[in-house]
Amino acid sequence: MPTQPGTYVIFRLDEELIQNCILDIGKAGLRDGKGQKEQKGLQGRIADTCPHSASERMARDVKSGALPDALQIVWFTTETQAEAEALKAGLINLFKREFGHNPVYNRRNARSASPEQYVDYYDTLKPHLGHSSSLTLQKA
Repeated sequence: MPTQPGTYVIFRLDEELIQNCILDIGKAGLRDGKGQKEQKGLQGRIADTCPHSASERMARDVKSGALPDALQIVWFTTETQAEAEALKAGLINLFKREFGHNPVYNRRNARSASPEQYVDYYDTLKPHLGHSSSLTLQKA
């Protein structure tokens, strides 16, 4: 898990089609949420099981069998939380542009002034989808 700011993508390993494979795109790293001292972001949710609608729904779906537990988390590190938020929004927008809807666990629409600047990040994910190899992608 990254401790620096970044953006994560959770995807299924048993799917080959990107529209079914990418499940959730969000901010990774450490964040202080709403004045609390607990870790937030992906690392905090995994470590503390703090409430987060997408991760709670995903956990319920895995437990119920609606979602296989063959999942992988990939992340891009960024310098700041603002860059992480912009990358997250850009990736969600590119996904929506390609498939007409957000990833299944991203209910909110993301706003990105220029998602085109994140096409290289988005395209980097595609060859790895549906494969179980470990992957950590860092900002060049």
